Amino acid sequence: MGTSAESAGRRYWLIKRVIKDGEQVSRVARELGFSRKTAHKWLRRYREASQREHGVEAGLGERVRGRPIKISAKMLDAVVQARRAHPTWGARKLYQILPEPRPALRSLERCLARLGLTRWRKCRALRGPSLPRRPMSEACAPNDVWTMDFKGWFRTGDAQRCDLLTVRDLFSRYGLAIEAVHGLSEQQVRACCQRLFARYGLPWAIRVDHGSPFCSTGPYELSRLSLWWRRLGIRVEPTRRGCPQDNGSHEQFHRVYRHEAANPPAPTLAAQIERSITWLEHYNTLRPHDALGLKTPSHFYRKSRRRYRPLPDQPSYPSHWKVLRVNPKGYIRWKGRLRLITQIASGLLIGLAPLSDHCRVYIDRILLGTLYPNDPGGMRQASFASSPPPSPLSPISGGNV
Repeated sequence: MGTSAESAGRRYWLIKRVIKDGEQVSRVARELGFSRKTAHKWLRRYREASQREHGVEAGLGERVRGRPIKISAKMLDAVVQARRAHPTWGARKLYQILPEPRPALRSLERCLARLGLTRWRKCRALRGPSLPRRPMSEACAPNDVWTMDFKGWFRTGDAQRCDLLTVRDLFSRYGLAIEAVHGLSEQQVRACCQRLFARYGLPWAIRVDHGSPFCSTGPYELSRLSLWWRRLGIRVEPTRRGCPQDNGSHEQFHRVYRHEAANPPAPTLAAQIERSITWLEHYNTLRPHDALGLKTPSHFYRKSRRRYRPLPDQPSYPSHWKVLRVNPKGYIRWKGRLRLITQIASGLLIGLAPLSDHCRVYIDRILLGTLYPNDPGGMRQASFASSPPPSPLSPISGGNV
């Protein structure tokens, strides 16, 4: 057995229930998760230690750090009873009510930890810089806002699962893509976006929900995919959580698809994909749309003037900044310690802009958070302030990303 606090606590209750309370070894060992052989081993060690006139704690395990805790059986019972009477008290408060002679405060803390009577508080991340969340933009021209979402999955006639990624221009209602994606993969969604950007150019903004792989718990709710969009100069507009009406036009697009192309589904997945491509062409060029004055989406859509240029392998920073690479788990080594940055930037170079008492963490021109030398954890993550309502809508302006 190891010498962890949980194991030491189980050994204590084994000794107390068998030797002091007279319970059966086999039943107590089974309830505590020991084998009978292991239980008898620890009972034998306790008896040998007691014969040498040591405290109970000498038989509960080997040294963890430094000298063993030597506390008498009477004092150990007093510690357990005090803890049961005051479960929310810490070692310093319990120390004041213990009878004399009392052990040292540090010995009492170790004893409580090894008996499994210590409750550890969950550390909360310190708040970083916050920016106000912008209201959703109004699409005044093609490619001002693209909407993107996954159609609710369904099974084709051969029982294969069909997950469809759909992309549409908000202004013209033009369907840009409808593709099958396996497992909501970020790599497949990125490959689809690369093909769309190369064919139609870059939009000014992309509106998505909070699901994977569009958003995460990272800085500004960015994921690896949406961070790539931001680095390309595309503004990311996540809708409110649990509010599909914020992207209602796209949800209506899914409803039309379900009634016209997936009810009933095709016999096979390949046939459903072929049917979806044919339906999308019909939707864009033949089907009149009420919001467009009964004209087709292709009548209004034009390609973007913003050309897609692939990003360099690594971003560049000013010469006076410290540049570090984020490891695959999202950490960097700074000031002699590992610091958690964010896993969405793993493998990329980040820039630390020095200030008077801390550093700002950037990737390209995007502020991820702040680093303080005395913080025990990692980066203070940047976030959005309280969410504004989706209306009134603000028109998008030029290169405002």
